Amino acid sequence: MLRGDRPTLEGRWYAVRDAINSPAPVGRIPVMIGGAGERKTLRMAAQYADESNLICPIDDIPRKLEVLDAHCAKLGRDRSELTVTYQTSVAIAPTREQAIREADEAVARIPEMAARRPTIICGDPDDVAAAYERIMATGVDGVTVNLPTNCHIEGRVRLLGQTLAPQPLRWHLTRFRGGNICQESVLSARGRGEGRQQLPGKGATAHRRAQDRRQRWCQPCGVRPSPHTRSM
Repeated sequence: MLRGDRPTLEGRWYAVRDAINSPAPVGRIPVMIGGAGERKTLRMAAQYADESNLICPIDDIPRKLEVLDAHCAKLGRDRSELTVTYQTSVAIAPTREQAIREADEAVARIPEMAARRPTIICGDPDDVAAAYERIMATGVDGVTVNLPTNCHIEGRVRLLGQTLAPQPLRWHLTRFRGGNICQESVLSARGRGEGRQQLPGKGATAHRRAQDRRQRWCQPCGVRPSPHTRSM
């Protein structure tokens, strides 16, 4: 349907004849596959995805990248065609104590969030910037960022944007929550270990494609992305 086809399906529970998708998308919709399973998920990402969004401990990232490289080589796919991001959650506040308190208060309100609490990056701007620098040093191209605990507090999304924008990353908004609150954003960086001024290899390819797709800025955060901002 996204390619303009009119599919027909006779399933156990549903049936459709000559389904149509109108209006059609303005362009090709990129595919992101999230996860880090080494036998199935990363193989499917290597075969089908435009972006692999890793969900795993930070220390496991280098091995996941090696596995993804191996799957691409086995499938005959150019690894530079695939962008790799890392999924993160963050609670940022002007002070570390505030960030921790707001994250803990969110868990108290929503007990289901307790399982995620140990993986949430909590801290003041210096803490958060240092955490993302460490993540980027593992070799990923960027990160996805969720603010599940305190994005509803005025100023927190802006503070995150101001904290991460000066880093050697490319920031852009991918989703709003409630119409005007960032729920998820992507920080897309230069390729693995390349210099600050150049974006060679897969980094340059991804950013050139993105430049053609969308150039916009995040009004809630007040952060204007670079001309090379990559769009989901």
